[in-house]
Amino acid sequence: MSLTKFLLSVPFLLLPTGLWASTSSWIAATTGGPHNFTNTTKWEGGVVPGASDTALFTNTSTGGSSILLWTSPVTNSHVSFDYQSSSTLRAFNLSNANWLVTSRFAVEPSLGRTNFVRLQNGGTLSVTNSSGTALMEIGTGGGPATFDLNGSTLNVD
Repeated sequence: MSLTKFLLSVPFLLLPTGLWASTSSWIAATTGGPHNFTNTTKWEGGVVPGASDTALFTNTSTGGSSILLWTSPVTNSHVSFDYQSSSTLRAFNLSNANWLVTSRFAVEPSLGRTNFVRLQNGGTLSVTNSSGTALMEIGTGGGPATFDLNGSTLNVD
């Protein structure tokens, strides 16, 4: 049997590329700001998470706060917060823009950590999808968490 006939007779799986969602981790300076959410230099790998991606916030700050600024609407599939230090506030200035999360928004600090997340300065966080199955979970990772709205709107399935 020739190599060509052999290769044609062996079943194989053809996988399309570029269809799999990715995870992008926030790597901006851990304190101060504001830092623009859509700035590619602030994300690991230089890619801002898109509509089918996960935005992961796990900064290793030893305290203080950081502020992320929205200048345009953002859509992500999943958003997860698990800061590596306790008592660190992450404030998200939605600045009258919208943040749509279509699958899961979770503030899930690891055991022994406390996370604080604040949405402020207008704008809307919508955790929703067409099936009505999107989830918002606060404090699901083993440690306590606080989610605060300060002048912003929240819509959840």
